[in-house]
Amino acid sequence: MYLVDNTDKELYNDDTKAHVGQLLANCAPELTSAWGEGGLVNSRTGKYLPGFRDIDDKEVQFRYVADLSYAVADNADATGTIAAGLAEFARQRSQDSIAYYDSDADKLGGIHNAYNQGAEAVGVLTGLADQKSSNNAEENSKGANAAVNIFSDIALTGLSAWSGPAAVAVNSTAGQMIKPAVTTLAKPVIADAVSNATGSEAVEVPTENSERSLWAASVQDAANAGLLDERDFDADNSNTYTWIKENEDGSHSIDLSNTHGAKNREVTDWVNSVQSPDAKRDPNAPKRPRDPTLDKLNDDFKGVRADGRTRGVTEGKNRK
Repeated sequence: MYLVDNTDKELYNDDTKAHVGQLLANCAPELTSAWGEGGLVNSRTGKYLPGFRDIDDKEVQFRYVADLSYAVADNADATGTIAAGLAEFARQRSQDSIAYYDSDADKLGGIHNAYNQGAEAVGVLTGLADQKSSNNAEENSKGANAAVNIFSDIALTGLSAWSGPAAVAVNSTAGQMIKPAVTTLAKPVIADAVSNATGSEAVEVPTENSERSLWAASVQDAANAGLLDERDFDADNSNTYTWIKENEDGSHSIDLSNTHGAKNREVTDWVNSVQSPDAKRDPNAPKRPRDPTLDKLNDDFKGVRADGRTRGVTEGKNRK
């Protein structure tokens, strides 16, 4: 609140904007809630950002954080850093749901909601970025491109895979398996350095469908929580995908941590194979059933991100 009310944001240089982005990224739980019209509250702890608990109007809370985000939205390092925080929080919330809920249906709903709300939040950020850059074309500014690319990648890989572009401080205990560590960005994500991890510049127009990344992340989380039918991994060509791993007990998991989005299409192809009859299977072998879990993992991320972007565009126009 102090930064919004007591600093001249027109004087921010690029380094300042990047570090404001770092500050906002480390408030990712509150950003996700506020940009989803829930107020500046951490959904994991129930605590508000200091100074905001007594502000009843959630729209006012939204505008405070939108104002500060807009001030730095023309800086790709800032938007990329914010997006990194949003993506890591979505991953953590997905794991929280897996650990917390008892029923498979609730676990799947939690996975979907985590990435869905993250998509909405990054949509707001892209709308602010495009308006700050005076560019109304969808996700055509460098700030918006960086937000989409980095969010999509970290949703799959997690911040721990970004030892170069994003140093992180992790508060964890040995043996944590499902409950995620509390991760804090120790420095901004430098968009120009992202190519070292991903092989492509963060500020370029996204070449991969970002919604496909969120779908792949959802499938990965469901598989690694043991929610998929083990027979899924007998589908045609399953043994050709390097990201499908066999565990010591003979079960299977999915590891997309080193793919940086390059295998998203393969995940979609694999799911389509799982959900389709096996054309090459021995006709005398037992028929592998369609997996209802994959049907329940919705992939409707594009619409909610578009809604978020529309809101971000509107907020950006109000600040011109």
